[in-house]
Amino acid sequence: LIFHIQEPRYVVIGCDNGGIVISDIDLGKSVIQLDGHKGAIISLLFSPDKKYLVSGSNDKTIRLWDYRKGQCLRELIGHTDTVKSMMFTQDFYQLISTGADRVVRFWSLNTFDCVNKIHTFSPAMCVYSLGKDQIILGLIDGDLQYWKRQESSNQWILAKSLKNRSPYLCLEDTDFRSSVGLDEM
Repeated sequence: LIFHIQEPRYVVIGCDNGGIVISDIDLGKSVIQLDGHKGAIISLLFSPDKKYLVSGSNDKTIRLWDYRKGQCLRELIGHTDTVKSMMFTQDFYQLISTGADRVVRFWSLNTFDCVNKIHTFSPAMCVYSLGKDQIILGLIDGDLQYWKRQESSNQWILAKSLKNRSPYLCLEDTDFRSSVGLDEM
């Protein structure tokens, strides 16, 4: 369940049947129905410019929607299990997705290809982009991981990991923030 930031009267609901319903709270009814996924919607995300909606499903796919027109623009295929979460990089050049397959994928928004991957020991439940070269993962086992990309090799290196943390509160976790230097940012 997400709310449209620019138009707070709209609410977006991902359904178990793979559909996405956009409802107008003021009118009290559904105004747009998006169909295409073959499994439950697990993750929904608006693009930073609020022009597009991205959905992740337990059908192992990600879809990019022009939700105003009700059209699926792209289907991203690569995960081998449920897509758990998604986040755009701050520069809006890539979409980052996490899956129950324990793979974090980086999708080019120019070519829509998977251009990089991180393999984790436990599925990541959430991802936060701190710029094009830094991310934080919240893993299902309670680990918080801070990853940095080495520009010369384009490889992602695990820079810091903390155990027994809430994967959904990693940006609010003061011990984690200070240990990776986020308090200075």
